[in-house]
Amino acid sequence: MQTLKELIEQLPPELQEEVRDFVEFLLEKRAAKLKAERKGELKLDWRGALRDLRDKYTSVELQHKITEWRIEKELRELQTGDNVMLKRSHAGNGVIGREVGNGGRNSGCAR
Repeated sequence: MQTLKELIEQLPPELQEEVRDFVEFLLEKRAAKLKAERKGELKLDWRGALRDLRDKYTSVELQHKITEWRIEKELRELQTGDNVMLKRSHAGNGVIGREVGNGGRNSGCAR
């Protein structure tokens, strides 16, 4: 089996340049994703994941069901010691402690 480098070297120069552009694009995309995760920005890659439930639940019922699932998940995490969600102060100027499963209720600080 040939290495990636060997395969690329078999391409003509203009296609090698396309490969270079694509690899640079992938690296930039990955770096942006990592940066967004470090900053705590919201990701929307989950969008549409509950589409199959829209005929089974109204939007309000689905919100309640999601809260129920979140509580169940937090309880499982508490039992295994995995629940380490950090919360930030209202000013967003630093971590002020750990949040242990509060059943989806806001504890006074933004999540």
